[in-house]
Amino acid sequence: MMKINSFLKIFDRELIEILALNAAGIAFLLVHFYAYSVEKALLVSPVISVSVFLGLIGVAQLLSKAFDLIEKGSSLLRS
Repeated sequence: MMKINSFLKIFDRELIEILALNAAGIAFLLVHFYAYSVEKALLVSPVISVSVFLGLIGVAQLLSKAFDLIEKGSSLLRS
C-alpha cells in the first residue's frame, strides 16, 4: 500500500486521470476506425484505461525498487 501511496504522491491524480482518459479515447478511436464498430470500441476502451493506470503503478513500483537497490549499494560503498 505504501508503494501506491508514494505513486499517488509523485503523480497528481489529475495527471493520472488525464492519461487514463486519453488512453481510453485513443483506444476507442482506433477500434472504431479499424473495426467500424462502436460496440467493440466501447468494450475495449475501459480495459485500455485500466491497463494504463495499472501499468503506471507497476512502473512506479519498479522505479521504487530500483532506487532502493541503488540506495543500498551506495550505503554499502560508504561503509
